[in-house]
Formats: sequence, structure tokens, C-alpha cells
Amino acid sequence: MDYYLVSTPLHLYIACALALERKQESTAHLIFIDQYPQQPDMFLNALNSWENSPFVKTNIFFGRDAKGIGKLRTRKKIFLRLREMIAEDCPQNIFVGNDRRVEFQYAMHYCRKINLQTKGIYFDEGLFTYIGREASERFSERVIDNVVRKLFYGLWWQSPKTIGTSKWIEEIYVAFPKFIHPLLKSKIVRPLESIFFSHKDLYVFAQKLLSNIDIENSTLQVKIILTLPEATDMKRISNYQESIHFLIESLLEKNFSIAVKYHPSATGRDLLRISKKYSVQLIPDHIPFEILLPLLNSSVILIGDMSSTLLTTKMLRPDIKIIGFEANKSNYYLKFKGFFESLDIGFYNLKIINEIVLK
Repeated sequence: MDYYLVSTPLHLYIACALALERKQESTAHLIFIDQYPQQPDMFLNALNSWENSPFVKTNIFFGRDAKGIGKLRTRKKIFLRLREMIAEDCPQNIFVGNDRRVEFQYAMHYCRKINLQTKGIYFDEGLFTYIGREASERFSERVIDNVVRKLFYGLWWQSPKTIGTSKWIEEIYVAFPKFIHPLLKSKIVRPLESIFFSHKDLYVFAQKLLSNIDIENSTLQVKIILTLPEATDMKRISNYQESIHFLIESLLEKNFSIAVKYHPSATGRDLLRISKKYSVQLIPDHIPFEILLPLLNSSVILIGDMSSTLLTTKMLRPDIKIIGFEANKSNYYLKFKGFFESLDIGFYNLKIINEIVLK
């Protein structure tokens, strides 16, 4: 049996794709970790009604909202449940999108303790796979946090230098093997093929998810999807609202249908007053973009700032045209522009993007 530990929508989609690909060789057990009590409902509803699900079991571990002593108590209960599950299932592989997760590290530790030869396998988390996790290099995390966690949890705890590099990981599945962080090159590297995400049963799962969220089917048929950054980033950019309005006007003049998705931090607000002024559709900002990707037409064009949304789209739907806009030339932008461009994601001034769309 294989365990798949997931904590984000991206993790879930990749877990589904891998489990479907490996369905003939191993049974699969899906485990949601670090969840808010109300969070996984829509995913569970879809999973429970998914006839050809590759998962024979599903478990949820809550605790995202726990603090202090309450968090320690919750973790102890989770560790106990993991011991029971592992003793029963004897998993051959444990897949995870973040090997810093304490649930994963404890599961691997316990497997070793009872002499199981369980393999830890990291699957592509997104940006950290390629640019590394900067916070892992800080003294506070590399030394202080590492010591504190060892005292609380045990000597089995590790603080990997970046996501995917802990000693628990033997193999990694990544979308772009050529561009992985140097520290990951010591692992057995396997390609996370885009064809995995075109499985007909994964499409069915995406449709079931769509039936649980507040979005019209017509929204998925638009020609242009414009994704916007956090509100704080918008405020840093001079004339940002005017530039976005100019772009929308230019695209509407060419009779393109448009849907706009704000960052979740917008919390339902139309910050740029787009829907009041233009005939466009707003995608509810709380909906994870990963949920929509399997259902989008290949003719759609995604336009957005430098973000994980663009990278995720390139991973899951390489057939979709992606255009980045040069809105905020921050240190982040300047540092990672080359990486995005190496994946054929170009960045352009907002005032000429309408011309790029027509190419």
C-alpha cells in the first residue's frame, strides 16, 4: 500500500494523478494533514462520490487551528493514529509534497522503528522545488527551531535545507527535472509527466469538485483568464488599477470573453471595481485555481503576475498559453524571472499584452 499525505489542493491533484498512474501496481490510502475543521468538506464530498477513485481509504488529521499545548496534544493523538494505521497497512511508500510536515516525518520514523523498508517519496510542491525555501536557510529555523522540535518530538525530527531534501526522501517526482534545486539532485529523480493529469478519471473528479463550488460552467469557457496578485502587491504598483482597466478594455475591444480571479486575500471584494465597469466574470477568489485547471479549454489564455499560479498551470496544463505581466519589478521578480522564462513563460508590459495575446 502507498500513503499519500496532502495538505493543499495542488498536493491533492498530484496525489490523485500519481495514484491513478500507479493503480495497477499498488493500492492507495489518501491522508489529509494539517487541516482546519471546516476545510476538506468539498474535497471529501467529491472523493466520496468518485466511482473510480484510486484511493481505498481516506483519513483526515485536523489541527491547523490548534495552538500551544493544544497543538502538542493534537499531534500526540495523530502520532497514535499513525502508529495504528502503519501497523495495519505496512505501507511500501509514503508520498508527500512537503517533507517538513511532522506527520510525514513521524510516519517515516515509526516505519523504521518497526523495521519496515518504507520509501519516502517527494512530489513536486511547486516553486520551492526549483528555487528552494529561503526560510530554511535562516539561523532561527536551521538551529533554534530544529533544536526545539527535537526536544518536543524526538531526535528523529529533521529540518531539511529545502523542501524535499530530508533523509527520509529517496525519490522525487518533479515536473521539470532539468531545473530542480541543486540540493534535490542527490535524490532519484523521476519525471512528473503532464500526461498523468490528462487521465479521464481525474477529469471526472474535477467535475465532481466543480459541482460543490459556486461557479458557473460558462466561466470555464472564456478565452482569457486574468489572475491578480495580493492587495498589498497591487498597492505597491503605481497606476495598477488604471493599467488593469486598460488591459481589460483592450481585450474586450477584440471581443475576447474574460474571467478575473482575485487573490484569496481579497475575501470577496472587487478591489479594482472591475465587474461594475466591465462585462467580465469574476471567479470566486476563495476557490483554489488548481481545481479549475483540469476543466479549462486548451484554447484559454492565462494572464497573471509572477506567481505560483503560473507555475502550477505550466505543470498541470502545459497546453495552455501563459502570459506574465511586468507589474512589480521587485527583488522577487528580478531573482526568478529567468527561471520562469526558461519554462517559456514570458513577461511583458501591461500596455502591450493585448498585442501578445494576438500572436
